[in-house]
Amino acid sequence: MPKLNLLRAEICDDIEVEEFIDVISDNCRQEGTIYLTKDALMPPGSINYFGNGCAIEARSHQQSETDTIWSEFFLHTQAQEFLKITIRFAVDEEGNLDKQELYFTDDLTEDEEKEFEYDNYGEGASDPRHNGHWAEWLIDMGINKDPYEDE
Repeated sequence: MPKLNLLRAEICDDIEVEEFIDVISDNCRQEGTIYLTKDALMPPGSINYFGNGCAIEARSHQQSETDTIWSEFFLHTQAQEFLKITIRFAVDEEGNLDKQELYFTDDLTEDEEKEFEYDNYGEGASDPRHNGHWAEWLIDMGINKDPYEDE
C-alpha cells in the first residue's frame, strides 16, 4: 500500500485531520518547549502523555542531510497502541523545524509485533480516518467532545 502524506492539501483540508496532525506535532517535542526546534524533539525512548489515555513515544531521529530530519514515533491510544507516525522535517539555519511530510500506519510488521510482544490487529490503513477507532481517537485526543460526557 502506498504511503499517504497527511500534509497534502486535499487531506489536510479536513479539519479533524489538521487537528490530529497538530496534536501529534505539539506532543512530539519535549515538555516546556514552545517552538519546534531540532533540540526540542523528544529524545528516543521518551514518552509524552496527553488527552485521555494517549501518548506519543519517540522512536528515532535520523538526520539524512543537513537540512532534513526523519523522525519516527508511536502513537498509543486506549483503543490501539503502536500506531506508527513518521515525520520529515526541514531544518532551517536556526534549527527550527518545519513539517514537510507526515505518514501514519496502523499496522506493525511481523518483526515489530514480535519485538513489542503486541498484536495490534492493524487494518493497513495509511489514512487514519479509515481506521475503525478514528472517532474514539478524536475524543481521547481532545479534538472532539465526548458525546457521553454529561451522562
